[in-house]
Amino acid sequence: MVSAGLTEFFAATLRESLADLGLPRGAAGAYLVDLLVRFASADELRPCTPCGGRRDSYPDHVLAIERAWAVDGPGFDPTEEVRLRHHFADYALFMTGFFWDRMRSESVTRHYVGQGKRAYRFLDEYDRARGRAESTVYQALATGFESYAGVLTYMREVYLGADFAPGVRQLFVRLVSEF
Repeated sequence: MVSAGLTEFFAATLRESLADLGLPRGAAGAYLVDLLVRFASADELRPCTPCGGRRDSYPDHVLAIERAWAVDGPGFDPTEEVRLRHHFADYALFMTGFFWDRMRSESVTRHYVGQGKRAYRFLDEYDRARGRAESTVYQALATGFESYAGVLTYMREVYLGADFAPGVRQLFVRLVSEF
C-alpha cells in the first residue's frame, strides 16, 4: 500500500507546477497525482503478464491486444483491450513527461505521444458510450497530452530535481534505469 504522504507530496508538487505554469488543474489533476503514485512502484510501471513475465514495451502491449481478440485463442477477452490501452496511455504520458530526455534520445517521443493520445481517446469513447463520468478525464488527457507531459517534465526539473527531494528523484532514477 502506498503511503498517504506520497499522495500528498505529488498533489502539492503538481499543484505548484500547474500554478507556476499558469495552468488550471482541470479534470485530469487528481488523475495525474494517482498516476504518479501508482508508477512510483516498478510493478505498476511494468505490469506482469498472465504468464508471469513483464510487459516492457509498446510492441508487448500491441501483441497482448491482438491475443485478447484472437477468437480461437485461449486468452480471448476483448475487455482486456481496455485495461491494456489504459496502462499504455498512462505509461506513455509518464515516460514522455517524466523521462522526455530518454524518450527523445531513443527517438520515440512522437510515437509515444501519438499512441498515448490515441489510447486516451479510445478510453474516452469507451467510457462515454457507457455513460461513465471518467470519460471527461480521458478526453482532457487525449486533447492535452503534450501539455500534461510538459507539466510532468517541469515538475521533475523544478521540484523533484531539487536538493530538498533527493529520495523521490532517486526512486524515479532507479525505476528508469531498470529499462
